[in-house]
Amino acid sequence: MSYALEGLKVVSLGTSVSAPLCARYLADLGADVVKVERPITGDFARGWDEVLPGVSSAHLWCNPNKRSLALNLKAEQGLQILGRLVKDADVFIENFSPGVVDNLGVGYDWARSVNPKILYCHISGYGQDGPYRDMKALDMLIQGEAGAISINGSPEEPAKIALSISDAAAGLFAAVSVLAALEERRRTDEGQEIDVSMFDCTVSLLGYLSYQYLYGGEEPKRVGLRHHLIAPYGPWTAKDGKMVNISAATPALWEAFCGAIDRPGLLDDPRFRNNVDRVKNLPALDASITEAFAREDSSVWLKRLKAAGVPCGAVNRIPEVIEHPQLNFNQLLRDAGGDVQDASGRQLRLFDFPVRFSRSDTRLEAPPGLGEQTDAVLAELGYSSEEAEAFRRAGVVE
Repeated sequence: MSYALEGLKVVSLGTSVSAPLCARYLADLGADVVKVERPITGDFARGWDEVLPGVSSAHLWCNPNKRSLALNLKAEQGLQILGRLVKDADVFIENFSPGVVDNLGVGYDWARSVNPKILYCHISGYGQDGPYRDMKALDMLIQGEAGAISINGSPEEPAKIALSISDAAAGLFAAVSVLAALEERRRTDEGQEIDVSMFDCTVSLLGYLSYQYLYGGEEPKRVGLRHHLIAPYGPWTAKDGKMVNISAATPALWEAFCGAIDRPGLLDDPRFRNNVDRVKNLPALDASITEAFAREDSSVWLKRLKAAGVPCGAVNRIPEVIEHPQLNFNQLLRDAGGDVQDASGRQLRLFDFPVRFSRSDTRLEAPPGLGEQTDAVLAELGYSSEEAEAFRRAGVVE
C-alpha cells in the first residue's frame, strides 16, 4: 500500500507540542518530515520526563515518523543548510513566539524568497498580530484565557482540562489548514502563509456553551460530570465503586432508562417531564439515580442498560484503556520498529494514526534521536561527507 501524503516534504522547526503534533499527523500519512532541532539539547520537550532511557513521553507522542536534523541556526552555514532544505520543501511549520523566526532570519519572507510555493505555517498562542501577540502561551495559560478552565471542574472548584487540549487543537487545526492550502496550491500554483492561534482554536471548541451566553445571556455553570443541556447524561457510581456512563437524551431512551434502573415512578414526576425540566431539576434527579446505582455492581448495570438499548459504557482507567478489546482489535497500539526498547527490553509500541484508509497506509516508526538523520539529510542536500564533518567540527550540525 502507498501513503496518502507520499512525496510531500515538510520542514518542522517546532518545539514542545503544537507544531510537532501537526508535523506528526502529516508524517503519519506519509510525508517526509525533517525535524530541525538545536544541537546538544534539541527540542526541550525531549527532557520533560524519562519514561524510557533518555526519551520522554512527549517525544513518543509528538515525534514518530520523523527525521532529526540537529542544526545551529545562529551560524551562517546553518542558515544556508536550512535554505537548501526549504528550497525543495512543500511545507514549513514553526511555533516560536511571534517575531522569533524573523529575528533568526528564517521568517516567511525569507522562505518565500527561497521557495515561492512554500506553505509556511505559524502556530502561536494568540496569532502573529494583535494586543496579545507577545503574551506567553503555554497550554494551561491558553485554557484560562479561552474560558476552558472556567467551565471545567465541579460546581465548587474549576479545573484545567488534563489533556493538552489547546496544544492538540492547534496541531489538528494546523494540519487541516496545511492540507487545505496544499489543495489550493494545486489549483493556483501559489504558496501562502498560515496563521494558527491556540487561543482561537480553543475558543472554537467551546461549541454550544459560547452560544448559550452569546444569544441566551446565560453564562455556563460548571456541572462536573454532568451535561449542560442533557439529563440524565454522565457517569454514576455502582455498588462496586466503578462508574457507569449513560445517556438518555430522547423520550424513548428516558423511558427505557427508568425501566432499566427500576425507577418507573420517575416518568410520572412533573419535575422530570422532559429534558429541559430534568436539566432544571438535576440535583433531585441525580440523587434518585445515585441511590438506584448503589444497589448493583457496574457489570449488572451495563448488562441491563445494554439490554434496554440505553447508550452506556464503562469509565475506564488508563491501564484498562491499554487492554481495551476494541483498541486491540483496531491495532491502535502497534510495534514501532527501530532500536528503541522499553525498560523490559520489549519492542517499542506506539499509538498509530487513529484513522484507517481503504487504499492507503499509515506510517509508524520510532521517534528519532537528536540529529540521528543529520548526515543523511546533508547528503540528500548535496553536501559531501567531508563537508558534513567540517560542519560538525564548527558546531553547525550535530
